Amino acid sequence: SRSIKLIGEENYKKVTHAKVAIFGLGGVGGTCFEALVRSGVEHFYIQDFDTVSLSNLNRQTLFNLNDVEQKKCSSAAIFAKNISKNVKIELNFEKLTTDTNLDFLKNYDYVVDCIDDINAKIYLIKYCIENNIEIVISLGMGRKLDPSRVKITPLNKTTSDPLARKLRYLLKKENVHLSKIMCAFSDEELKDYTGEISSMIFVPSSAGLNLAHYIVKSIINK
Repeated sequence: SRSIKLIGEENYKKVTHAKVAIFGLGGVGGTCFEALVRSGVEHFYIQDFDTVSLSNLNRQTLFNLNDVEQKKCSSAAIFAKNISKNVKIELNFEKLTTDTNLDFLKNYDYVVDCIDDINAKIYLIKYCIENNIEIVISLGMGRKLDPSRVKITPLNKTTSDPLARKLRYLLKKENVHLSKIMCAFSDEELKDYTGEISSMIFVPSSAGLNLAHYIVKSIINK
């Protein structure tokens, strides 16, 4: 009822009918998934090959100590169904590769890319662009601290992000128009450069919320 009061009943119905596929359920993808569930989306595909580790718990909102060593997809589905009795979720526990058949995505309205593997990321982006499936992606959110620096912008407008730089270079070689790819991007300078990637909850969760808001806004505006 609080959501309907804010966006209207007809818009809320549009949100409940939308179908969203999310690849990667870490700090960014997990928050995006939770936000979309709480916003009323009822139809999901989620894919993540990983298990929950203790080191995830400082920033990944779907999980707690009881989930450590459990599959992220399984824990995420349980989490979502404890929020909404109407949610329907298709789970995939495999790693996305360039051999994965993505034809099932033609049944989905939106794709959210929150994976780190650069080749799989490009493969997913290309498939969606070539099949007119709306995709929004996350860039690097590690080694950053300020959540207010995250925004949604076309890939060709990004700067100072190593992952964005690599994506721009490789996608140009594939003749993909960078202006068609919307992404969660932080313009904050990196805090450290060596060893294990540092991260706290602020920036990944901000990216996840921005991605979810972008999708809900797109649904409403259609």
